[in-house]
Amino acid sequence: MAVSGLGDQGRRAVLALLPAELRRIMRPPYEVLVCVIGNGVLATGLWFFSPVQVYSLVFTFHVDFLFPAVLATWMLADVPATNQLAPEATRVIGLLDNEEGITHLLRAKQAALMLLVVPVAVITAILNGMVTHHWFTLAATTVWVTTVPLAGLGLSCFVGVRWPYHPLPLAERWAERRQWRPMLLRWGVLVTLPYVLVPAVGFVALVVPGLVLWLTHGLGSATIITDGNLLLGEVVAVPTAVWLWRWGTARAGHLAFERRAVLAAYLADPELG
Repeated sequence: MAVSGLGDQGRRAVLALLPAELRRIMRPPYEVLVCVIGNGVLATGLWFFSPVQVYSLVFTFHVDFLFPAVLATWMLADVPATNQLAPEATRVIGLLDNEEGITHLLRAKQAALMLLVVPVAVITAILNGMVTHHWFTLAATTVWVTTVPLAGLGLSCFVGVRWPYHPLPLAERWAERRQWRPMLLRWGVLVTLPYVLVPAVGFVALVVPGLVLWLTHGLGSATIITDGNLLLGEVVAVPTAVWLWRWGTARAGHLAFERRAVLAAYLADPELG
């Protein structure tokens, strides 16, 4: 995984935080697991079983080898990818004076998400390869799902640094509905935003390879995606995604450090929504 692309000190720091993140995910009330599994089931249902009219509203292409990539993106497109600070408010407040510490924490949380999602996407790619016998496509898809989604995670975490929200029970939010702006409106926007933001930001990693393919082969309706197209796209997409992840998390950590007073005041008060 891209943790290996960090310096030795950064890699050790992220790996040291990773077990605690995984334990947190596996403890009740299992918010992260519910989000990831729910999105995976939703993506699978829409891809294979939705009517054509519904499918065309959600997906642009229907190419079998793309499904593992779509599945990985959808499984990550939820609040665990954006609202990464508020669920551990007390711990985060203690780290706000440490820019590197916040950056490492963000990266550990994202690495934990990848460890949940990547095995599912890889198994899906393997099953697809066994059915189609397109082994190069299987290898290319496996590389894609283990790296390119990092771009979306690295940039979407800015949302949780700039606009965090407390993970309050729905009953409590409804009880405080008179404070409708922070409790319902702001929260409602931030809950739904990841479904647009994570796939859109992840697409940034594909802009450059897309341009390369357009310049070399064209992208008309008759274009055939060959092994060469895939290889060329991945040669560009993978390092682009890893760079975006490293740059994005570093900038998000810096932004958290710059906003430490505002963030500390917000995170300390769940009544702010």
